[in-house]
Amino acid sequence: MVDDLGNWDWPNLQSLLPHSMLLHLSATKPPRSGFKGDFPGWARSHDRIFSVRAAYEALSDSSVQTANVVWKVIAGFRGLQRIKIFLWLLAKDRLLCNAERVRRHLSSCARCEACGAAVESTQHIFRDYPIAVAVWKGLIKRDKWVEFMSLDSLEWIQCNLSSHSIFAIDPVDWDLRFGAILWSLWLRRNAMIFDPENLGMLAVSDRSRWLWADMKAACGLEGHARPDHASMDGLLPTSRVMARWVSPPRDWFKVNVDGARDHSTGLAACGGLIRDHEGRWVRGFARSVGVCLPIESELWAVHEGLVQAWALGLRRVVVEVDSMTVLRLMSQRNGREVPMTIVQHIFELLSRDWSIKFVHVYREANAVADRLAKSVPFGSLEFRIFVDPPISISALLQVDCTAAGYHAD
Repeated sequence: MVDDLGNWDWPNLQSLLPHSMLLHLSATKPPRSGFKGDFPGWARSHDRIFSVRAAYEALSDSSVQTANVVWKVIAGFRGLQRIKIFLWLLAKDRLLCNAERVRRHLSSCARCEACGAAVESTQHIFRDYPIAVAVWKGLIKRDKWVEFMSLDSLEWIQCNLSSHSIFAIDPVDWDLRFGAILWSLWLRRNAMIFDPENLGMLAVSDRSRWLWADMKAACGLEGHARPDHASMDGLLPTSRVMARWVSPPRDWFKVNVDGARDHSTGLAACGGLIRDHEGRWVRGFARSVGVCLPIESELWAVHEGLVQAWALGLRRVVVEVDSMTVLRLMSQRNGREVPMTIVQHIFELLSRDWSIKFVHVYREANAVADRLAKSVPFGSLEFRIFVDPPISISALLQVDCTAAGYHAD
């Protein structure tokens, strides 16, 4: 059921198999002669070897537990009850922003009346709106800014409510302040529409600071050390080193790749981009993989990045991944012993006459690849090539260009 090039014969398969089965099949590269033969394996681990840990995770259904963490975090929110209910509505994506009003057929216009953006979503109100950006800029670590602005909504809420030190410059009672800021942004948005005359009476930063103090008092936290005025407004400089994209040496090219997966359906995608030693765009790609494990989506990204680099005639390539598991697999240098055909295809590419280096990169320095991976609809089985960078990643590319540390000649 493969064609002359060794790929799945999709025209015939589509007439024989249901789409749900094709989604599983598409995530598996067809084997070739010389590859490791079929054998029984444990599907819950990336190396197909049984372990007690994998069995425990299967029995405890850890994926469902992970999906429910955000609701437990919101339920344990220490702040005002009205803000807890508000956070629950935000996580459920049930706040009546203009995008939601259009979805419910309550309006025909999803435009943001404040700044003129085409769509007023919750993402826009609480992260992309200029006032929101200004508020967060003074409170979020510089090296975490890209991640803070690009995280999935549920993960964004969960991280800020449960892990105070991840994003905040001052982590003291960050969960309370985070909730207060979101509530204040929502009140300002509503005042702009329903009570514009009193809009300027209380700024978002001032309102959220008052709410923060009220919630601390209600929780009996008055005795906790509070940051001074400068720290509260985010005016104190930080000496933290910013994780960033760094260009490769001259005459080398860098391939950044990443995988993305919907944990509820198992549908995955991958994406990546190639840049030269001056940070100039060479090519980008995004592929809908099908149904697979998270590690497999990362491996598909590596495979597609190598295929694109080889096709362009690039022979000195640095591949950056944010998965340590992938990095360990690539360091084995023995693809025939790994029971996944995608790994064996990768090692077949690595055996060609070129120089390849694998490097681990922090997630915030891999944001462009992550955004490309999420740009293709999961389950569509689409494959996209970007000769020019999409407009949707322009801001992220600009961050990389301004923060990149170029190698000296």
